[in-house]
Amino acid sequence: MNHPVTLPRFQRVNVSLEYRPISLKLEQGERQEGGSLSPHPQAVLTYKYTAFKKEGKATVALPKGSKRRRGRSQNHSAQISMKGSSPETVPDDFASTCTETQEQLVHELLFADDAALVAHSEPDLQRLTSCFAETAKMFGLEVNLKKTEVLHQPAPHHDYQPPHISIGHTKLKTVNQFTYLGCTISSDARIDNEIDNRLAKANSAFGKLHKRVWKNNQLKNLTKISVYRAVVIPTLLFGSETWVLYQHHLRLLECFHQLCLHSILNIHWSNFITNIELLEMAEADSIESTLLKIQLRWVGHVSRMKDHCLPKIVLYGELSTGHRDRGAPKKRYKDCLKKSLGAYHIDHRQWADIASNRASWRLTVWRAATSFEEDRRAHLTDKRQRRKNPTPNPNPPIFPCNRCNRVCLSRIGLVSHKRACS
Repeated sequence: MNHPVTLPRFQRVNVSLEYRPISLKLEQGERQEGGSLSPHPQAVLTYKYTAFKKEGKATVALPKGSKRRRGRSQNHSAQISMKGSSPETVPDDFASTCTETQEQLVHELLFADDAALVAHSEPDLQRLTSCFAETAKMFGLEVNLKKTEVLHQPAPHHDYQPPHISIGHTKLKTVNQFTYLGCTISSDARIDNEIDNRLAKANSAFGKLHKRVWKNNQLKNLTKISVYRAVVIPTLLFGSETWVLYQHHLRLLECFHQLCLHSILNIHWSNFITNIELLEMAEADSIESTLLKIQLRWVGHVSRMKDHCLPKIVLYGELSTGHRDRGAPKKRYKDCLKKSLGAYHIDHRQWADIASNRASWRLTVWRAATSFEEDRRAHLTDKRQRRKNPTPNPNPPIFPCNRCNRVCLSRIGLVSHKRACS
């Protein structure tokens, strides 16, 4: 086939194929000859960032003295398709509100000897797979068919239809989830299976050290906690930088964290030690605070990357068309990031400027994490005190029955009473 494919330098090829219609926030369409984009571009990621292209690409040249803005413009964005090689100049009154955009086509995700091919239709994925396999054969390499899998992530409100992808005369296995770079990717784009996998691996790592470390009376509790932080916590939170968490995920992780600390400090449940007191005895932070700190440090690292790096493109990119469902749609990573910044009292409009300095960002995140943990413990302590010592209401509401004049203390009690009152 006359489709050149550039291969990385590796000795063997273990390909994990992804068929994801909505992966990496890409869109459907086709690319025309000569590099220009058709009205429905395939796998196009609108990256609202500074970009300069010269031959037949979308380019906006801002006049001198105008400011370049990252992210979404407050009013509107400018996207000018150029037919010539020289960029078009934006008027002075429009330059302050325009944003340069770049459209990028993503076909593959390569890491060491692993490769993930992404496409939006079954024929496109079959073509990419055939080109990859034939080019690998030209270099004397062979694709491991046993380790190569196909995953289909249907778009919202679309039925699941398993794709049929083959290499040569061998049909590849279609799965609902597979592990890529140590993380579990599911067809429903949820992290429930990933959380369960992390809990299982962390529990296995904790159990292997049960006799040698946790129940060793010759080791101090401080040493045991240090081993727990160095072995179990990284296993539990591996890949958590990109998690989109809900409260039920946090409860599962926090429960496992508390159970491990109980076992390390040899505290039985009948001792009635609260979670806050347990964390203070172990001199450890909560999982929620640790997760927020990990994610914010990772986002700061991504914001300092070069403009051509894919993680930064995905972080600042967005779909050029389409809309989200009304009501309560699924959380995005940006929603989780904005909530984390608010919990740490960091302005979401200025965090990128602070993160440009690595030392300043790490110090800001550390101070915010310390303050967040103190506020969290104070809030839980106050909540427990109010639950244990409720303040009586001097004027409780009453609900009298209009038939027998009996006084009920709640509205639902009155409704139940009227059913039996004759």
